[in-house]
Amino acid sequence: MSVQAVKRPTIIEARKTVSHFLQTALDEVHRVHVTKLVQIDADEGTWEAEAEVLVTNPTIKALGLPVVKPVLDQETYLLRLDGQLNVLAYAPKESVDDKG
Repeated sequence: MSVQAVKRPTIIEARKTVSHFLQTALDEVHRVHVTKLVQIDADEGTWEAEAEVLVTNPTIKALGLPVVKPVLDQETYLLRLDGQLNVLAYAPKESVDDKG
């Protein structure tokens, strides 16, 4: 009787998951660039990611100001994924308490 190896998600699959999640979870995303992706626990397969996201400036949008080109803000998000690439947590980087 052979033991089947558990298929671990690749870094490419993790990167795609992070990008897709942020594009669907946030409003008016123009671009997602994953800047850091680390497997934090090889046994459990958990990942930590950091991504830069370009989003429409909410002030310009709220005021309804006419613009020739979209005014974008860059925000950085941190994400934690489990071994099946489910997003366990995400938050803007500036809202995460840095104890280091």
